[in-house]
Amino acid sequence: MSIPHQRITGWIAALLLFLASAIIALAQSSAVTYQGKLSDSGTPASGTYDLEFKLFDALAGGNQVGATVIRDDVAVASGIFTVTLDFGAAAFPGANRWLEIGVRAGVSTGAFTTLSPLQPITATPYAVRSLNASSADTVTVNGVPSGSGNYIQNGITPQAGANFNISGNGTIGGDLTVNGSLAINTVNAQTQFSLGGQRQRLSIARALVRKPDIYVFDDSFSALDLATDARLRAALGPYTKDAAVVIVAQRVSTIATADNILVLEDGVVIGRGTHDELMRDCPTYAEIVQSQIGEKSAA
Repeated sequence: MSIPHQRITGWIAALLLFLASAIIALAQSSAVTYQGKLSDSGTPASGTYDLEFKLFDALAGGNQVGATVIRDDVAVASGIFTVTLDFGAAAFPGANRWLEIGVRAGVSTGAFTTLSPLQPITATPYAVRSLNASSADTVTVNGVPSGSGNYIQNGITPQAGANFNISGNGTIGGDLTVNGSLAINTVNAQTQFSLGGQRQRLSIARALVRKPDIYVFDDSFSALDLATDARLRAALGPYTKDAAVVIVAQRVSTIATADNILVLEDGVVIGRGTHDELMRDCPTYAEIVQSQIGEKSAA
């Protein structure tokens, strides 16, 4: 059906910009998908139309950006059409862009009727991975340019004037070397840094040198893994055999072999005895054991 050009009006109901589908996953190109709504004399159009698209750098009196894109025989249903447009990678450097749309009936080969006004190209609501981001995929830490004070360097030479502040938790897998002064509140229990239990073991070593009559280990084994905890307590045996040993712990395996275990809840002693006695007579202790060790291991 032939439709007079002057009767065709149009407007954009929605604008969707996203990466064109590709056979290879995550592949990207400069093509975008554009969806619009076309009206013929106030009624949503249906049928086949030829569409012409031009990109400009201003709403009025601007320069055309990229080549003109023509899509022939575009299917329009209830006014809705979808096309793929490609103005080239340099068409969208971040500056404002407007789209001029021309339309003609699909059976026509005459001139396009330009719709007014130009449509602004707005940002997609979802972040799209930059086409140039792939250049960062192959950059290793050692490949980051040196000499800048804006980031911490990865190297064996101290970086002058490179201060940093870590507010979260952290784990140091190797040795920590401090060339300058180390504030007491930089690496301690309150800052929640895990140094593999070195601080606990140093404190225990200082106590052993003094050979006291009473040892109090207040949660001294909490930063150690289970295997290291067991080896350390076994090694302490010859040094503490003639002294009284008091262990405050939340880990059952640390105190399971003690001669006398006190179970506290809200500051009140609710159980007292050996491990086997408490497993039999103290439900709270038994529940803690089963939650930490498991029913089979507890038995």
